[in-house]
Amino acid sequence: MANEDSQGKSGVGPLPSSPLVRALDALDRGEGLTVEDVVSCSKHSAALFEDVTPSLSLYTWGKTTNLALGYGQFSHSADQNRARQVVLPRGEVPSCISCSAFHTVCVCESGHVAVWGFGQGYRLATGDDQSRVDPVLIDPGRFCGVPITKALASVDNSMFLDAEGHTYLVGSNKFGQCGRSLHLD
Repeated sequence: MANEDSQGKSGVGPLPSSPLVRALDALDRGEGLTVEDVVSCSKHSAALFEDVTPSLSLYTWGKTTNLALGYGQFSHSADQNRARQVVLPRGEVPSCISCSAFHTVCVCESGHVAVWGFGQGYRLATGDDQSRVDPVLIDPGRFCGVPITKALASVDNSMFLDAEGHTYLVGSNKFGQCGRSLHLD
């Protein structure tokens, strides 16, 4: 990972700025594990690992500010410098992830969506603006019961694509980024 790492985003502890691209030993989880996907934003990073079973496991690391790591730890000054597993509700298995400075969104193999982080502005799509330190599942009824296949987190919004090709966008509409559509709630 190039550039400065004052917040643990590389998963290897504090690193000085450097033009070198580094292999991340934080992602070397041992024999039989393969990294399937990685994402990173300004404050934290996440990875999906395939282990010896055919399912994926989700790990996060970086700055704990904004509750975006997903394991209940919160401090404005603490960093999680090593990848740590996030446990999803009800035994859900992750299939894809997205993160922003303020929250993380995880689509599960079941088509359900888990979210956690700073909830201001309704960006978590839970129906309120409460922050969540641990992953919570979004009520599938918010997506008309259709499984979600992809999700994206941006600073103030979350966007979802369902199995029938419909999109959903929640969060701030200060600049019209939620567009004009029928309100389903």
